[in-house]
Amino acid sequence: MNSSDVVVFFRCDASNKIGAGHFYRCLTLAKALKRSNVVCHFISHRLPSEYIAQLKHFGFTLSTFDCIEKDLKATLHAIDNNVPSHNTRTIIIADGYHLSPDWYEAVYSNVDTLVSIEDTVRKQAIYDLVLNQSASVGKNNYDHKPEHAYAMLGTQYVLLSSDFTPKEFSIDLQPEKRIVLSFGAMDMNCWLLPILEKLQERDYFHQFEIDIIISSQSVSLSSIKNFTTHSSLKITLHVDTQEVAKIYRSASVAIGSCGISTWERASCGIASVVIAEADNQNDNFSLLAIKEAAACVDVSGHSVLQQIINETNLIDTSEKKIIVNIDETKKTLVL
Repeated sequence: MNSSDVVVFFRCDASNKIGAGHFYRCLTLAKALKRSNVVCHFISHRLPSEYIAQLKHFGFTLSTFDCIEKDLKATLHAIDNNVPSHNTRTIIIADGYHLSPDWYEAVYSNVDTLVSIEDTVRKQAIYDLVLNQSASVGKNNYDHKPEHAYAMLGTQYVLLSSDFTPKEFSIDLQPEKRIVLSFGAMDMNCWLLPILEKLQERDYFHQFEIDIIISSQSVSLSSIKNFTTHSSLKITLHVDTQEVAKIYRSASVAIGSCGISTWERASCGIASVVIAEADNQNDNFSLLAIKEAAACVDVSGHSVLQQIINETNLIDTSEKKIIVNIDETKKTLVL
């Protein structure tokens, strides 16, 4: 069987409520599969226009639906309508916390292979392969998995775009004085504006160029734009950018959360000040703290904003700690 005999479906969403991590993990996989001429089709609930545009840009097709209660029906309908023949092998990759055990069971019965991408352990779903890239997850966490299913567990399976794993990559030990701020594409918990306000209070940070990575769909974008217009800080907004790796590599310090961007920053060797802003980021946060690979600020403590600024101030920007190496033989991250 060759790649033309396979269709891979991706069931994922993106929104201000859930962020864009699920979407970008799936997009990374889809782009890799496309390089092998595998047909990929996305299935999403009310996907924002920017993400629809990205799928079109990369040549992927999309089925959307409006009512989340009709998720299962819409998913099966999209599969039926996008399989060219009965001989086509169908694979679906599911990445979403809300997908129920009943959804998994029904979809499993209608495809050849079901893959579950998780960063919290799903207890009752049926699948053929599970991928969980959390730092502390191990086989003991998946004693409950279906007997036939294969488990890909741990940070060696981190899904990174090829932009972050070039064949030849070096780290500039004397980077520009640039600070990158990114709390996921959506900035769901609106960290960016208060951090910018704190940075502005200190003269020290006025010598830096400040890059902000954000989605056009973020609810905080308008307030960030307004602040940028009146601020004395040197701020550049990167809205819906496709050059995240380039931005990180030109920076001396990053301030952000511990989702997918943890490994993007790590692969670029950038010194970071981080928080865990959701439960599914706690593993990454703990690993970075144990390895002393980033300045980790506990959001449950007092004066969190002040701690973030203090930690950023303390980082020696004349040197950049290499947080990870890339094992080119396996394309994995080694902390």
